[in-house]
Amino acid sequence: MDRCSKCGVIVSEGAEFCSGCGKFCGIFATSERVTVENLSLWGYFVKCITKIFFKGKGRARRKEFWGFCLFDVLTVFLLVAVLPTVFKDNVSNLLFSLAGITLQVSFRAVLSRRLHDIGKSSWWIMYFPATVFVGLMLMMFFLPPRVIFGFSVMYNIDIKTATIMLIYILTIIAMIPFFAWLCRDSQPGENEYGPNPKGINDDNVSNKKDKSIAVASAIALLLITVGWVAIPNSAKNAITHYNKGIELFNKGRLDEAIREFNQAIRLDPNSAEMYYNRGKIYLRVDFDMAIADFDQALRLNASFDAAYNNRGLAYFNKGDIDMAIADFDQALRLNPNCDIAYSNRGNVYFYKDDFDMAIADYDQALRLNPISVETYFSRGNVYVLKGDFDMAIADYDQTLLLNPVFGEAYFSRGLAYSNKGDFDMAITNFETALQINPNHAYAKDKLELARQKRGR
Repeated sequence: MDRCSKCGVIVSEGAEFCSGCGKFCGIFATSERVTVENLSLWGYFVKCITKIFFKGKGRARRKEFWGFCLFDVLTVFLLVAVLPTVFKDNVSNLLFSLAGITLQVSFRAVLSRRLHDIGKSSWWIMYFPATVFVGLMLMMFFLPPRVIFGFSVMYNIDIKTATIMLIYILTIIAMIPFFAWLCRDSQPGENEYGPNPKGINDDNVSNKKDKSIAVASAIALLLITVGWVAIPNSAKNAITHYNKGIELFNKGRLDEAIREFNQAIRLDPNSAEMYYNRGKIYLRVDFDMAIADFDQALRLNASFDAAYNNRGLAYFNKGDIDMAIADFDQALRLNPNCDIAYSNRGNVYFYKDDFDMAIADYDQALRLNPISVETYFSRGNVYVLKGDFDMAIADYDQTLLLNPVFGEAYFSRGLAYSNKGDFDMAITNFETALQINPNHAYAKDKLELARQKRGR
């Protein structure tokens, strides 16, 4: 029987680690050459988040650790950029949280193994929160308040943000020795945590290449971090105001949303996206202001098809039909697959009593987006005016299939049935419209008229 040299517990033959203290039992493997695992940076990252997700035992060479860190940061940036554009806020936040937990657990494990590789205990992971705590204490008790105030004035930020940034700076400075550790080469041969991940008998295997990869990965991470820090603080604050403006706009708090966009544009006056979104808010309250914002957005980005489309809406609402059609035409030249622009241009032709052109645009809009409730409803209205009541009813049927509580669609379908002489169906539709909106005066009048005509 063999016993662990550290705690004395009997260790079964062939065991890698002692079941009592976790010490590596290299005495059972020294006669065999350890297989060298030399994956790509991406390969190590995938391995860390799949095969050895929770594993903190053993050792990790520099290439494994820095490869994981590089793709960890890139994954986070990718998720931040992609998730909000693909999923709704609650789903996006859930997926980001799950990904964050996965990456955080994997990072703790690979960091523990990297420390083992240079002969350090996993308890050194506590070095990071300890530096944050020490930095906070220094800020609270030793750093003169005028330094924080001067920092906030220098970067045009509030005191709270300045305090947090200074804590980050102090923490980064304190972490320099720790980062130096993580860039060290593997401890030669076996240590108490396991065999050399480069091979027990080949301490210098790929040492030069391993060092170069580790340094390159660390530099890449540094450049990514510096790139973010180098973004002007005004731009970061502008993004904060922009996101707040979008949130308020979605809640219907238009005045507050406009104030947030005003701040965002003051800090970053060269963003077409910010002028465009403020224009969308003005589209509900002030058409001239909306047009001015869309004009500026197009000066900054001449190929902004959505800005042409929304400026066309503003002109249409002002009664400038020719300018509206010109903008919708340009939006469709830039983006021939913009179903909203086809539908909007169809509305303008409807207004001009050019029913055939309106139907052609609605048809194209529905080919691109066959679940557009508003387009089916609008095309149904055109068919009613053309006297094609069967086609109108078919469009209203589709409208109500997509939105069963669309009261106006029931009312309009009632009109179509009434014009066909089917008063029973007309009455049914008018009654349903009144159930959805009891104050619908026209529905009350048409219901009474349909009942009278049916009784004749």
